[in-house]
Amino acid sequence: MARLGKLKPLDRAIQSRKPTLLAEADLVDEDFDIPDKWQLKIPPQDTGLPPSLITPEGEEVSFKDVTVSPEGVWMTQAGAQQAGLPQVIPEVISPEVFTTTDEELIFREYQRTGGAFDLVAWRMIGSPIRPTEEQQRLFSENLVRVFPAEDPAELMQLFDEEPDTFLDALREKGRTPEVLGLLRGIGLLDEDIDELFPDEEPEQDLDFAIDFLERARRTHEPREGIQQFDPELDKLWRGYYGEILDAVYALREGKVDEIKLRRALELL
Repeated sequence: MARLGKLKPLDRAIQSRKPTLLAEADLVDEDFDIPDKWQLKIPPQDTGLPPSLITPEGEEVSFKDVTVSPEGVWMTQAGAQQAGLPQVIPEVISPEVFTTTDEELIFREYQRTGGAFDLVAWRMIGSPIRPTEEQQRLFSENLVRVFPAEDPAELMQLFDEEPDTFLDALREKGRTPEVLGLLRGIGLLDEDIDELFPDEEPEQDLDFAIDFLERARRTHEPREGIQQFDPELDKLWRGYYGEILDAVYALREGKVDEIKLRRALELL
């Protein structure tokens, strides 16, 4: 069964809603390391603050305030100046860990913050990164729908302090669209969700299908120049999306066969 703890400590720290301290042992699977007794401090992502370091003496310093001696010993700038050493900033974290500058990283961030589209559909709607405010609103709404009798603040505290317990509570609610939204909102990708629900088939997410098809009908142009060279074909293509959209609405009312609709959606 999938666990939130399955995520690497750094990934969990980046998506946490409170500052997180990581020690040397937490970073053994990463491409960088810190010395024994030092800690890496990761602030909540929505603050926009950079990561920092905690010295063995408990002092919080920025990366530029740390240097490495020729023997590989880490020390603060003040200590290095006293020892007469030049500044050599340790390359602990690549900036790419905290920025999304290429398509793959942007898509991973989109999924991590609750995005439901697959890669192809995501490209078709313009490769967006949803606003933090919208994600918080959707997450809060899904939280209330899944746990209507619980205090949202207490649930968020449970997620921060006992993430695996929170994950188990979601699993018990079943694979509903609201649960899926929460799982994606806390950082699980589709393969993690499939492992969490090994014996359940994914539900037909009608709201997602309707949203996708409406966007596709408004924005998708199947090939460059189609409007210029064949306006009628363009009109027919957009009408094709409309027919499938009508089928989705009909399925919601129980008037169409789900298998046929799934086959139609695969054509997209």
